[in-house]
Amino acid sequence: WALQTAAYEGFRSIMLVGRANSARYYIDGVRAIPEIYSVHVFDRKGNERFLNPKPRKREELAAIIAAKEKKPMEFLETVAGEQFMVRLSPIANEVRCYTCHGKNHDLRAVVEVSGSMKSINDQIQQRKIASLGAAVVTILLVWMVIRLFMNSVVVKPVQIIEGVASRVGKGDFSAHANVASSDEIGTLALRINDMVQGLRERFHLQKFVSQQTVNAIKQADNSGVRLGGERKIATVFFSDIRGFTAYSEKVDPERVVTMLNFYLALQSAIIKKYGGDIDKFVGDELIAVFEGETMVERAVKAAVEIQGVAKNSPDIADKDIINIGIGINTGEMVVGAMGSPERMDYTVIGDNVNLGARLCSAAQGGQILISDASHEYVINHKEFELKQLESIMVKGKEKPVTIYEVRWSNKST
Repeated sequence: WALQTAAYEGFRSIMLVGRANSARYYIDGVRAIPEIYSVHVFDRKGNERFLNPKPRKREELAAIIAAKEKKPMEFLETVAGEQFMVRLSPIANEVRCYTCHGKNHDLRAVVEVSGSMKSINDQIQQRKIASLGAAVVTILLVWMVIRLFMNSVVVKPVQIIEGVASRVGKGDFSAHANVASSDEIGTLALRINDMVQGLRERFHLQKFVSQQTVNAIKQADNSGVRLGGERKIATVFFSDIRGFTAYSEKVDPERVVTMLNFYLALQSAIIKKYGGDIDKFVGDELIAVFEGETMVERAVKAAVEIQGVAKNSPDIADKDIINIGIGINTGEMVVGAMGSPERMDYTVIGDNVNLGARLCSAAQGGQILISDASHEYVINHKEFELKQLESIMVKGKEKPVTIYEVRWSNKST
């Protein structure tokens, strides 16, 4: 642009001093400049003057000639695949030019100077490449910073929370999300920890209630479990450790507790194995409930296995002193929540429950007694040896109660 302006000013100066004969030499000199591609001069009618090289027409001249305000025009054109910057600069007909050129027009000539854009385009291309490289490096650095930031602030904490959720899903309620953050993810981790603590508490609380209680809670609506129950045909299982009182008087309390927990855990595992539900523990007594079509068969099998393990296992201490008596009865009973709205117990009650307890009290150490009602369910069961005993009187019954003893052998266990 500077060269184009300088070429124009030089030609204008030559014309102003009236040295038109020197114009051709000046134009040839300008054309010799490497950065100048061509120089052309057009008169006010658009005809080229100082013909070197051949004359040509410029369509753009019409706009300059017709314009009231004579301003330079710049544009790009491509010749033989190469781009050039063309500048058309009008020379005004000044007062001192009136003597030679008259004053009936305001334009003396238009000077065209064009220069190649190759060097400029090469620099632009080089700068584009450099800018692209810088952009790529910047993007990579920004990506690395964002990745490190996201990994430490988002990804890693989320992975910790996901690991806690996975462990909890597998039953590990000791999991804890250690996320030291005060943002939303840190708040989420705190909520997860609170949830895990709540689940851990509920998990341990389930150990203190029967499965029937848990099921009742799951099936309850937003108002919770309501007092009351429903009639069901079920089988109650009572077991009691014989000689427990005498044993407690002779040994240390810690040993008594260890023995009691061992026997209750042993019985609980076997009852659960056969589909029974532990209703409660009352001192050394265990109460369980069996339901379903094979409830009596499963209850009797559990009783047989408990007695067999208690008698024959070499790992049980004090088995010569401690014996278990078991009573089983089947019949209609009420199953539901009993107590008060503030403190309730989900259990079974009824005459048939009481009869099960009476049979357990009547059973000797190592003996299994079942009622006539339970006997009807397993009378044809070949695995059990059932022996009818002399009827007994029990509290709450006016007539003697028919009872049967279940015998077992080492094969049964």
